[in-house]
Amino acid sequence: MTNRVVSPPRTRPKGVLIIVENLSVPFDRRVWLEATELQHAGYQVSIICPKGKTTDTESFAYIDGISIYRYSLPPTATTTKSFVREYGTALLKTTGLSLRVFRSHRFQVMQSCNPPDFFFLLSLLYRPFGVRFVFDHHDLSPELFTAQFKTGHAALHKLLLFLEYCTFRTAHTVITTNLSLRDIAVRRGKVAPIRLFVVRNGPDVNRFKLPPYAERANLGHPFIVAYLGVMGPQDGVDLALQAADELVNTFGRRDIGFIFIGDGDAADSLKRLTTTLRLDENVRFLGRLPDDE
Repeated sequence: MTNRVVSPPRTRPKGVLIIVENLSVPFDRRVWLEATELQHAGYQVSIICPKGKTTDTESFAYIDGISIYRYSLPPTATTTKSFVREYGTALLKTTGLSLRVFRSHRFQVMQSCNPPDFFFLLSLLYRPFGVRFVFDHHDLSPELFTAQFKTGHAALHKLLLFLEYCTFRTAHTVITTNLSLRDIAVRRGKVAPIRLFVVRNGPDVNRFKLPPYAERANLGHPFIVAYLGVMGPQDGVDLALQAADELVNTFGRRDIGFIFIGDGDAADSLKRLTTTLRLDENVRFLGRLPDDE
């Protein structure tokens, strides 16, 4: 009688679907870091997101073992009508792509990054199949709407508060970016602390290195202040320009230069504000830059 060597059964890695609407991936660094950490931990990761303006423009990409499905989205909302059109398009296209991913990868976890706060509806579609829902709380959508539209639209603001509450209550687990948002989740979303975790952003320390002074770019000023990030109406980048105005025009510190790296809905208005404040010689907007730059 001979001994037979039996190979252990092959098991498919657990699948995770990450949904993000306001930025493309891998441009969205928080989402990309989360996705790569999951992939390194042995999960099969898929992402659904909109296409970028100049980068991340392919409909499908396979990067570092992660499948990314992208869709075209109308211009960012500037009116109530365009607000509804943008988010309605995102929901329909994300639903269609999620069905495609589920057929091919059969994910067990769906992670939704906000804004917006209505993808909990999509989680209900997959709940009968045992899919767990993780809400990745990036922003306060009701406050974001107020910052963008300033006044009025009280009914829509109340609707956003309701959708936020539904998302918190539907999620099996909530992860948020800081303690302030954690407090909102507990107080406004009635999330039990046992289901709530703070997951902060941070650079990849293996890539984030400061070169010797002699090798740094000469930007025309001995002192440099830099902003790196998204430039939306809610991000307060205009306050940085007002601070620059105080330093340069009030205190006479023309030896200080200010560079702004990134892009967003408020970028054009920030450039106009720079000219209005007579800061063109001290402020430079570099746009979105690849990581290596």
